Amino acid sequence: MVRPLIKGDGTTLSSSEKNKRYRQKKQKENQEFLRSLVKRVDFRPETREFVELTEDNPEYHSFWFETSDYLEWRLKLLENRKEQTNDEKNEIRVLNKILQDIYPDVFR
Repeated sequence: MVRPLIKGDGTTLSSSEKNKRYRQKKQKENQEFLRSLVKRVDFRPETREFVELTEDNPEYHSFWFETSDYLEWRLKLLENRKEQTNDEKNEIRVLNKILQDIYPDVFR
């Protein structure tokens, strides 16, 4: 989406206004990217595994808190590995960022 460089009154945007819009756009893109990483999961105690829920599953829209539980579990799992790959290090960084957004007081 391209934002117009002209205000409603016909004057052009100043560089600070352009920068502000650019930062807002980048922040929105980053938030959308982080949301795309979050998967909705359900923990099945009988099999002791997490199952990803799809949109056609009726439980899909009621499991927001299990997502954060899964992210914490995944983060602990990755952090406890002896030799981490670059992908795992990047995933740890992203998980920390997501959890900081969810629980700003707990994850600093």
